[in-house]
Amino acid sequence: QITDNSASSGGGISNDGTLVLTQVEIADNQANNGGGIENLAPGTVQISGNYLGLSSSSNSIIADNSVLYYGGGIFNSGTNATVEITSNVEISENHLTTSTSAGAGIFNDGGTVSLMGTNITISDHEAFAFGAGISNRSGGSLTLSGVDLTDNSTDGRGGGIDNQNSTVNIIGGSIYDNYADDGGGISNILGGQVTITNSNLSTNTADNRGGAAYNDEDSSLTVIGGVISGNSAGDDGGGIYNANGSLTTDGVVFINNQPNDVNNGLNNVN
Repeated sequence: QITDNSASSGGGISNDGTLVLTQVEIADNQANNGGGIENLAPGTVQISGNYLGLSSSSNSIIADNSVLYYGGGIFNSGTNATVEITSNVEISENHLTTSTSAGAGIFNDGGTVSLMGTNITISDHEAFAFGAGISNRSGGSLTLSGVDLTDNSTDGRGGGIDNQNSTVNIIGGSIYDNYADDGGGISNILGGQVTITNSNLSTNTADNRGGAAYNDEDSSLTVIGGVISGNSAGDDGGGIYNANGSLTTDGVVFINNQPNDVNNGLNNVN
């Protein structure tokens, strides 16, 4: 257990080497950045589960950590900074405490973050501006395979994922019950590239545009297979809102998104 610590950065752990964490609970730590874990280039952090921690599931737990700025749970920064998360990991209820902060669960600043395996959950985060669940920026690379991203909310963009000028690849898993002003599930802006394959995006909410996903004019969003259902937006694009960016869907099942499945900016539908 790594609990109840505080530091200027990396409240629980600060790493710039090679760190392997198994059967771990990181909770109730505080910092400016990286409440639970700070990983700086050229550092590598590997996290896996099988630990009975704060919940009834047998997970490694990163929970209830707080920051002033970025990365309540995990802060990953630098081109050669890498975080690898495999099966049985729960990242939940980490906190941001200022109005300009982002990435309550994970903040990736130009590094590489992968979450690949079974029983991986990112849930129950809140943000004031961007990316309650995950914020991916500065040319960062983010891969999610089989991940559940749920119950994250922000007053800005990207309840589940905020992607800015970076790359996201999502395979399988579910993004559901997230909330934002724009992009309840995912917000993709400033030249970002997002590919979603055989995933379930459901019951996400945007006050304005893009219940499941928001894609701006400089960005690219590709959705292959999967289901986009029961999402809602107060203005337009209950399923997807495309602000004249590059949007391709292929074999996607749209069901009961309100007020519509996609807005009129949709390109290339198959």
